[in-house]
Amino acid sequence: MDFPEYSVLAVQPAGAALKRPPARVRPLLSIPVTVSRIRGGRCLAGIIRRFGRLRYEDICEAWDEGRAVVNRLCRRRLTGRRGACTVDGVAERAKRWPWHGWIGLVLMAVFWALNWGLEGMRTHWGFFPMWLGYALTVDGLVLRRTGSSLLTRSPRGYAGLFAASIPAWWLFELINLRTQNWFYVGTPVGKLEYALLASLNFSTVIPAVFGTAELAGSFGWIRRLRRGPRIAPTRGILWGFFLGGWLMLALLLRWPRYFFPLVWVSVYFILEPVNVWRGNRSLAEFTREGDWRPVVALWTGSLVCGFFWEFWNYWSYPKWVYEVPFVDVLRVFEMPLLGYGGYLPFALELHAVYHLMQGAFGRRRWTYVRLGRFGQR
Repeated sequence: MDFPEYSVLAVQPAGAALKRPPARVRPLLSIPVTVSRIRGGRCLAGIIRRFGRLRYEDICEAWDEGRAVVNRLCRRRLTGRRGACTVDGVAERAKRWPWHGWIGLVLMAVFWALNWGLEGMRTHWGFFPMWLGYALTVDGLVLRRTGSSLLTRSPRGYAGLFAASIPAWWLFELINLRTQNWFYVGTPVGKLEYALLASLNFSTVIPAVFGTAELAGSFGWIRRLRRGPRIAPTRGILWGFFLGGWLMLALLLRWPRYFFPLVWVSVYFILEPVNVWRGNRSLAEFTREGDWRPVVALWTGSLVCGFFWEFWNYWSYPKWVYEVPFVDVLRVFEMPLLGYGGYLPFALELHAVYHLMQGAFGRRRWTYVRLGRFGQR
């Protein structure tokens, strides 16, 4: 199994040579190894013989496996007491759906029905509660699968996702004034009311995408991905990204009919180097080691959200529609099929914009958003 040196589970600096732990702590650190190896059916005598030869790599790898086993034991109530076990300070309640997950399911079901069932204007007030319900439901799924989620880790940070989402999406609305790739049908309110309602609805974008990305990252098919190409954030690459991003933005603003797809790439190319230079969190921390799991988790989360955005929008009113030159064929709901590819770089742009904002508020290394099994330092 590939074990990245920069994992949050690592107990020594990245790049340091692996060595055996001190004798006085070795038995304690070996506990999760015991749990994980018993699951694999290895004999206890063989496990004991391994205690004296453990490396930090073994311990770090086994700790996550052992913790998952303990979580499952608690959920199955094999201890004989409901919720008797505690892992990482989180009490495990056997098979219990979190309260905010119930709220999310109710909101999503009620406003989905209202949004599609009522006549006339309704989506301008029904969009936010429906997507708030989606975000809370997904957060409940992440909590149940992993024992942690965006909302439970920090309610204040979760509210910050909604706040950061508003300027993030208005940035793309500003660019769309030039590209004119989408517009809204049926705006029943004045300009001020529209700005307020639109901002409220735009606030759900980042919580939905990041929550779905964390859910995707909890599945084994992403956790087991092998290392891919290494893209080190060298001086040349960063400057190439930065200047290339500005060039792409200039091209799409000058000739939007031909270069409109660059809107979903240019912002990321501009902001990712800025995050690296300022010491903010960035995806370059992972791709430099060939770990593309956070990227794949973001892609998956954005595609899932994109499907539901287009699905729920189709029978909504007011709604958005597209005018896309050259590729406006094979529509899936209102979106041309090739347009769904834009959701992939869009997720990376959201990640870059959000962490640029966090850095501006002094939280340059805040490990709040966790993507994939080894998604954090």
